[in-house]
Amino acid sequence: MNLLRNIALLFAQLCCVFAFGQVSNSETNQGLNTASRVLLERVEGLIDSRDFDEAKSLIIDSRTLINDDYGDRLLDLYFIELELESSSGENPTSPFVQFKDEELSQDAFIYLEYLKGRRAFLKKEFSKADSLFTSTFSITKKLDDTHRLFLKSELYTAQLNFFEKNYTVTTAVLNDLIPRLEEKGLEYEQTQAYLTLGEIAHSKNNYEEANIYYSLAQILIKENQFPFLEIKLYKLFAQHYRDLQDYQNSLVYLEKHVQTIEDNGFIGGENAKQLSSLNGEIESLKGIIAQKDKELENKENYYIILCMFITLLTITSLALFRRNILKAKRNSRLAHEKSALINERNKAQDAAQIKADFLSTITHELRTPMYAVTGLTHLLLSSSPRDDQQEHLETLKSSGEYLLSLIDNILDFNKLEANKVELEEIKFDLRKRIADIVKTLDKQVKDKNNKIVIIHDEAIASSLVGDPVKISQILINLLGNSIKFTSNGTITIKTKLIKKSKEKSKILFEVQDTGKGISKDRQEQIFENFTQENIETAREHGGTGLGLAIVKKLVTLMGSEIKLESEVGKGSVFSFAIDFNNPDSNSFVDQLDSNNTKAPTPTPIAVYGSHDEVPTPAKTAPILKTETPEFEILKGKKVLIVEDNKINQMITKKILEQKEFICDVANNGEEAVAMARANEYDLILMDIHMPVMDGKRATVEIRKFNSKTPLLALTAVTLENAQDELIEIGFDDIIPKPFKMDEFFGKIQRAFSNIQII
Repeated sequence: MNLLRNIALLFAQLCCVFAFGQVSNSETNQGLNTASRVLLERVEGLIDSRDFDEAKSLIIDSRTLINDDYGDRLLDLYFIELELESSSGENPTSPFVQFKDEELSQDAFIYLEYLKGRRAFLKKEFSKADSLFTSTFSITKKLDDTHRLFLKSELYTAQLNFFEKNYTVTTAVLNDLIPRLEEKGLEYEQTQAYLTLGEIAHSKNNYEEANIYYSLAQILIKENQFPFLEIKLYKLFAQHYRDLQDYQNSLVYLEKHVQTIEDNGFIGGENAKQLSSLNGEIESLKGIIAQKDKELENKENYYIILCMFITLLTITSLALFRRNILKAKRNSRLAHEKSALINERNKAQDAAQIKADFLSTITHELRTPMYAVTGLTHLLLSSSPRDDQQEHLETLKSSGEYLLSLIDNILDFNKLEANKVELEEIKFDLRKRIADIVKTLDKQVKDKNNKIVIIHDEAIASSLVGDPVKISQILINLLGNSIKFTSNGTITIKTKLIKKSKEKSKILFEVQDTGKGISKDRQEQIFENFTQENIETAREHGGTGLGLAIVKKLVTLMGSEIKLESEVGKGSVFSFAIDFNNPDSNSFVDQLDSNNTKAPTPTPIAVYGSHDEVPTPAKTAPILKTETPEFEILKGKKVLIVEDNKINQMITKKILEQKEFICDVANNGEEAVAMARANEYDLILMDIHMPVMDGKRATVEIRKFNSKTPLLALTAVTLENAQDELIEIGFDDIIPKPFKMDEFFGKIQRAFSNIQII
């Protein structure tokens, strides 16, 4: 049945050839016509697959279909090759061999040598095959190679190197051979060369290159109908996709491999032995695919995707063409949009920088006259004014401090909006920090006839590690808000340790007042930028609506959330919890479990403000007051004031002279360098922005010959980006203008004593 099917297939192929007129005299004169080539390729495939009996039968039954003498001779030679394989002798005879003259005998001898080489190659007798192919080379070089056996033998020599894993030599030979094979019209051998190159690339895990060679071979196979090579190609594709773990495609090509063997009648000999193994491999692949299918949540989606994939394969050319066009258009559009976005980003960055520069400039310009206002107010208050003058000066001082606070709020808000605020890790005393904050608000508390109660949890360690400046900003804004909306009432600030471990302390802060309260529908809006409860509130109490917005942003920055409980007419409670690091000295404290261990109840430790009677707390702990500088030992110290503004010169000089310092004044950095070189000073106060030579350059010059004299920056510039730079240049500390007197003299004392005050 298989033989009949082979003959039928061959007959159909030959009919197609003759029907379409593909056999020409030129082909016959050159060697094989198309019909002969189709038959001989099938015979050669059967021989290569070790199916000798069927190959012999096909030769015998197909001789009548070949109508050229050259094809007859090649059939005879193939029959000889089969006899060589099955006989023990080296000179078998065939009843079909009928060479009539010396030229044909020589022609037969050359081809017989080539077939012997092929036989040895297929039996993996590589040394013998190499010798026979070398013999073929020497003969075909001397004669007209009508069979083109020189190129064929060279191909088998390359494949000998391939089987010996000499991939470099094989690749070089095949790359040189392929153009010559194509020129001679040896498509079968050209296909073999592509398959071998594909196998080499695959063995090196260069799967993309292997796929290219396999695809080139596939094109030639489809154009020329090489069933044996098609079988081999499908086998290689199956292994190729299996190594890529593309089991579905591997199964497809393995099934094509088996189907092509059956369709072409190659089911005898060696192929018959392999079919069982191949079917087992197919079942194994199906098992792998089934396992993969189980991992899919929706089997229907899988089939849809598979159908889409098959559909996409059928329209690949069109899809690629359209995709390239769309991609080009999209890339052009994206490039344009990217360029526009970059321009917008640059504009935004420029605008942000202009805004930052503007704020820096306007801040400096505002702080300079503010320094004059606050400084002169301090001088007047310290000169024993009359009672009516005292009241006016206190009002002026309060207004100046409010304006300075407003400026600071605007700057802080801008930094928070620009994400330029970074948290610091500094050791500080929380109880002392709160006491100092309350002290600064004492006048505002008295003006509204309020009192502030501090309730501090004694379980909180005396030292914590965190950002005391940000904590101060939060509490000042919350207390200021409560003072603003509370009259004749009480404002309570509570701290409570709610969790403690070896490394961390979590502290709950509460600011409670008995003020007017906030309506439910406005409790979320008051934390928005520039928002107050209503217009009447803004008119009555003033303010910008930035305080609580800053509080919310700072609390969020510190990893917490601000909470509000309020009732109109009864007051408000603002609360948040912050994690602080414990300093090493407190690392021995065991973790406090709020579920099993009851934390000690916080007790009020101090009351500030205007009140007639204060209940005595159950336990009162003393508040640590800010260290008061001892200036007795500093009397007579010589100070150089470097300042270009005449009013600021006068104010700073008078403030220092009240403490009996001896002061000299330099109008710019150049004068300061000369005076510092010519005189010995105990302290230098240096402005930053000055004509001729600024404070930074002057400091660098002074530090070249004087590294010991304390040098403080007394400047109105914002310090958000300048502080590290100023310290690196050579400044010992920075005093921002306008300053509070305690801070001013505290930093001066610190510069002399080199004692850190938190």
